[in-house]
Amino acid sequence: MNPSLDPTTIDVFVSGHTHLPSFSEVEREDGKPCVLVNSGCFLRQLQPVTPHLKGPPVFVSKFVLTHVRVFVEGEGLRVELWEQPKLAHQNLTRLERLLSWGQRPPQPPPDSKPRIMASATL
Repeated sequence: MNPSLDPTTIDVFVSGHTHLPSFSEVEREDGKPCVLVNSGCFLRQLQPVTPHLKGPPVFVSKFVLTHVRVFVEGEGLRVELWEQPKLAHQNLTRLERLLSWGQRPPQPPPDSKPRIMASATL
């Protein structure tokens, strides 16, 4: 970041590529609101699932497809964190399917539309 930048003048701070989307509304020292948002990423992740019967760890696929939109809306600034749900096909062995039965996270329908996960207007 530019060392000459005064952080108290920032209304929106966008970061990304940490694989974990986040959205926080905070109040600056002067009382004005600001938004800290992490865009996450566009990738397929392997997430651990707690197996039945004390079996070995099972990892299932999940897509994390998120992005941030920042735009002027009327007199204010609008910040939105979006998610694009996407079906992640699982390539599990029979044993992995058995051990993770009922433990796997639900998959979105194939025709899922993008949706706003969080938003704020400043």
